[in-house]
Amino acid sequence: MTRLFFMALAALLLVSNCNKNDGGSCSGAEVVFYTPTLPDDNNWLWFSNEKGEVLEVAEVESRDRYRLSTEACAEQYSLSFLQQYRRPALVGNQLVQVEVYELTTYVGIPDGLQFDTLVTAAPLRAFAVEGIQTVEELLWPAESKEAFDRNIYIDSNADLLSFEIPVPDGQPAFLTIRANGEAETRFIWVDAVDEYNYTFTYSGLQRLIPYGPVSLPNDGSWQYSIRGLGQFGGAVLDYSSTPDLVQFEFGAALPPADLFRAFQLTARQLSFRNGMAFYPIHYEKQAPGLPVAIPNPTFDFNWQHPAPDRIQVTALQGDFQAVQVQFADNAINAGSGPWLLWTIISSPEALVDYTLPQWPNEVEGIRNTLLAESRNTPVIATAKSYDSKPTYRQFLEATARRDVDWEAAQGLLSRSKAF
Repeated sequence: MTRLFFMALAALLLVSNCNKNDGGSCSGAEVVFYTPTLPDDNNWLWFSNEKGEVLEVAEVESRDRYRLSTEACAEQYSLSFLQQYRRPALVGNQLVQVEVYELTTYVGIPDGLQFDTLVTAAPLRAFAVEGIQTVEELLWPAESKEAFDRNIYIDSNADLLSFEIPVPDGQPAFLTIRANGEAETRFIWVDAVDEYNYTFTYSGLQRLIPYGPVSLPNDGSWQYSIRGLGQFGGAVLDYSSTPDLVQFEFGAALPPADLFRAFQLTARQLSFRNGMAFYPIHYEKQAPGLPVAIPNPTFDFNWQHPAPDRIQVTALQGDFQAVQVQFADNAINAGSGPWLLWTIISSPEALVDYTLPQWPNEVEGIRNTLLAESRNTPVIATAKSYDSKPTYRQFLEATARRDVDWEAAQGLLSRSKAF
């Protein structure tokens, strides 16, 4: 779902939404949608209203631009993007082709959102380190903490190590290196990459220092990731690699904190239900250092699915600013398919009692089959709370511009439940 979530968001440009004017009439709604690279030819984009009725629909193709508009008035618009495709999946001991219906619905889109559609490839940057006789370890955590999967060259005559990695303009670069038989690890840090060639001297590289421990709120299995923030972006410094999850507490070897604008820590508890991975607690914040402990959420919610077409998420205690619901079929409940992967993104108020959108005529029949109670489709409901208490519109604006650091900057703590 995460893949579709960011891919679809990176594809949308909202021009205007519908609001009643002083005379009670309705101006309609319009979006411009840039489709991403799609795996198949069966893809739809449509508006629906608070009753779930389809107002306007377009069948869309890969990497194209569409203007979708409706003159129908609605109290609340939902915008849905559906892909139908086939993909390989392991069902039992057999690899089979599964038909998938993958859909994202954005509930209550406000006026005037503009979605960033630019996705550019990062150019290769050449790095050289002088004073290298042997290399025990070279790692680029942005790609892997297990091995450096790119070509490296050692010129024994010049004691020179050289390699290339892709880094976008203005973004930071971070690598760790252990060489010449040393036991301690040194690192390379470039705060904002603006050149194509960088040269360092090994003896001049600083060493990592220990941070932590950070206490965890329960005895579950946890993942963590730590990024260092430069002037204009961040780079991965360390993370817990699967299957080496952490319990009770964790620490990390990192560069000195004064090199960064802030550390950005993500810590999330990993759990499974009916073959579906989810994160009961997800913490993501920026700070000058690492926290002493990860807190437990003080808010809670209830989920109900009173009818195939209705879902309800209601607060039990505390407050939160955004909700996400995921229907996630897999081999355990749906076998060789078809599978439903439906992500619904909303404000808490809109999901107190929400009618799921109908689908275009071409796929409406399969929708009813996929939503049948007998399928026992796993559902993951997530409530998101932020220290800054942003509005839902601010949440959508940040999502629309693909600001990957926004949630951490606001201080995210989320609770997820599986049903």
